[in-house]
Amino acid sequence: MANSRLITLGLLAGAIAAGLSHLPRFGGGPWLASLSPQARADANWPNFLVVAGGGAPSYNEIALEKNVLYFQRTLAFMGLDQAPTDIFFANGDSGEATIRYLDEQGREQFKVPDIPNLTGAATLRNVRRWLQAPPEQPAGASDCPTFFYFTGHGLLNRRDSGNNTLILWEESLVSVQQLAGWLDQWPAENLL
Repeated sequence: MANSRLITLGLLAGAIAAGLSHLPRFGGGPWLASLSPQARADANWPNFLVVAGGGAPSYNEIALEKNVLYFQRTLAFMGLDQAPTDIFFANGDSGEATIRYLDEQGREQFKVPDIPNLTGAATLRNVRRWLQAPPEQPAGASDCPTFFYFTGHGLLNRRDSGNNTLILWEESLVSVQQLAGWLDQWPAENLL
């Protein structure tokens, strides 16, 4: 299984900005931070979908939770903390201790996820439902893109490396082809 990597704030912010740079209102620089609070409230925000976590507690490492928290801080840094963001993480807010970490003595421990504004669990059902119903564009909006961020584990398809697999909670699998099929139903202007 692939290890998730922590992306630096600058790189992640750069990736988000690059994905939005073709839109006039997201033309680069600290553009959003300079807007008035009212202008920020009225902005036609992109949608963000975050799918994260391991498929089971045994490989739902604390680093995956930290990646999501880092992503939230990056959105805030960019002035995008008001953007519609759905976060599906491992077991969601069920209250179960499913995040694996090592304590100071090197012993394996588990804790409850602590991610603000969590939408739910990263189950196949939740992710498929979200992706099969594209977010609606606000009235009068010409562009309302969606940015998809996945931090978790996957499987290499040795027969077809162009069709690898994401591992969701409960060890459900989503192939690249499945994901592409769901996204093929979306209007092109919604995709980044």
